[in-house]
Amino acid sequence: MLAKDIMTTNVITVNPDTSLSEAINLLSENKINALPVVDEDMKILGIVTIGDIIKKCLPSYLDTLEDGFFLLNSQKFNSKTKDLRNVKVKEVMQKAYSIDEEDEMVHAAAIMVKKNIRHILVQKNGKLRGIISKIDIIRAIAKNT
Repeated sequence: MLAKDIMTTNVITVNPDTSLSEAINLLSENKINALPVVDEDMKILGIVTIGDIIKKCLPSYLDTLEDGFFLLNSQKFNSKTKDLRNVKVKEVMQKAYSIDEEDEMVHAAAIMVKKNIRHILVQKNGKLRGIISKIDIIRAIAKNT
């Protein structure tokens, strides 16, 4: 089975200058966990995930370490999340792993396991064509069992 056979093709994307606040709204409204970051020609630049966004909020949320436990401060966390309007996706995005749409599904699964990632982008000639998540892999396996 090929990557193009299991990928999601109606991919919601952002550009590097999209505000993190807008990215959060896209993730929430569409019930997705990741957004590919692309330029105007759909060239893959990176990916931003819900994990990246949570990490962006946490440094000021983890106030102190006492007796082996983090003391959590909700006011600081809430303040940090309000500041996300001023943060750009390019400040938190990470490297995106991608495969060609003609690559075998097992290639996508191997990269996801090896790199400990939940999503892999599918491209053709360097341009985004789709996205595969771990659940897409599981669904493909289920069809063959």
